[in-house]
Amino acid sequence: MERSQHQNKITALSILKSKLYTQQELKKQQEKKDLYQEQSSINFGGHHIRSYVLQPYQICKDTRTGLEISNIHSVLDGGEGLTQFLDKALIHFNKLEKQEKEKEIQKKRKKLDKFQCRKEKHEMH
Repeated sequence: MERSQHQNKITALSILKSKLYTQQELKKQQEKKDLYQEQSSINFGGHHIRSYVLQPYQICKDTRTGLEISNIHSVLDGGEGLTQFLDKALIHFNKLEKQEKEKEIQKKRKKLDKFQCRKEKHEMH
């Protein structure tokens, strides 16, 4: 049995709607995943920031940056050791922030490239 052009159009639109819905759902899932990853990377509360070993040797280690200082009292007294940890942490978090910004820029470039390709294809037809 032959289908009419109207039936073909209805079928095509139904398939298109289904694909768009699936694409939107995948996008929502990715956004949720990204949000969860952002939340889990916040180092407040449940994560150890530094570990202190007082015996048999003395060392203080920042678990985020990997910095180790053997003069533990300069950290505990709020002196030069603590300043070193803070400086290293600031550098570490600035790098992370720059990486996140670079990811956003790359995403925007990809979207722009896709848009330009679509525009060029549209202009060709």
